[in-house]
Order: sequence, then structure tokens, then C-alpha cells
Amino acid sequence: MQGSDVFLGPKPDGTIEEQAVDRVTTIGKWLDKNGEAIYATVNARKYNDGNVWFTQSKDGKKMYAMYALKEDDPEVPAVIEWTGNIPAGKKVTLLSTGKRVKCEVDGDRVKVYLPKHVDRTESLAFSFGIK
Repeated sequence: MQGSDVFLGPKPDGTIEEQAVDRVTTIGKWLDKNGEAIYATVNARKYNDGNVWFTQSKDGKKMYAMYALKEDDPEVPAVIEWTGNIPAGKKVTLLSTGKRVKCEVDGDRVKVYLPKHVDRTESLAFSFGIK
């Protein structure tokens, strides 16, 4: 079954399919590392650019960028790019590690370079101050 064919509800006998349990467990693990980008946030004014989605803190001081790994993509690219939503001071933190990552800004184009040790088989989230 492909991911879109997995149902989260119980079967008629009350059991839940193993694939559904695996999917929810995967989402929970992602939220453990990256939940800051989801919980207590609002949509950013510019909330999407390609495979990158944006939220921001309710006080408007911090922004989050989430790279959405497509199901048919084998891994996140080594460089993630977007337009707009410029990080203040080019300081970007990878939420899953809590460490800063290299960021370049050229006009309104942002490039974030992933370290080699980062697990690139899952979607990633970043935080940064707003310019």
C-alpha cells in the first residue's frame, strides 16, 4: 500500500493496521524534534514557496521553515532554497539538532546548507529571527 492508502481508524474488529501505527509513530517522532514549528504558531504572511512551508510565533519574532519531503523523493537535498522570509542576521537553526546551519541570502533568495551528518530521509524544520 502507498501512504495515501493507509487508514488511521480501526478495522471492524477494533484493531489498527500496523502501517497506520507506523505512520502515526513517525509523525510523533517528527513532532518531538520539530514541534516548535507547529505548536503555538500561526501561518506566516508568505506561508509557502515550493516545498518549503512557513509558520511564525504568535508574537511575530520568530519564523519557522519546514521542508516537506515528497513521498517519491528519496531524500532532502543538500541545499534548501526559498524566496522571501529572510532570516535576520543569516542565523538559521535546524530544530532537530538545535545547531545553526550555514545560510546565504542573495536579494530575496535564501539558501540553507545542510550538514552531512543530518538525517535527510525525513522532512526538516528550521527556526530563525525575522528581518
